[in-house]
Amino acid sequence: MPNDTPNFRLLRLKTRRYRPAAADSEAYLAAKRLRSSKRWQSVRAQKLGEAPICESCGDAIATEVHHILAVAAHPELAFVPDNLQSLCSPCHQSKGGAHVRQP
Repeated sequence: MPNDTPNFRLLRLKTRRYRPAAADSEAYLAAKRLRSSKRWQSVRAQKLGEAPICESCGDAIATEVHHILAVAAHPELAFVPDNLQSLCSPCHQSKGGAHVRQP
């Protein structure tokens, strides 16, 4: 007989920001350190200066820089301009922002 009880763990995971499991917390912390670096701040400012309008919706001022391929999975692409998108905050959140695991 199938279990009709909702899986509250899955529901809770869908509503919370991604928190890395112990296995990938080292990669997550490395990505966090990278994003707080002076080099990233410089690349981020340059990207927002070059593309000040959201590259997703095209309607709002971009305030976030999104890594298309996640830094945790691809740290070698962290500063590559082709891996960056200028996004407004709602578009960045819809793409997962910095706290959602990228496939």
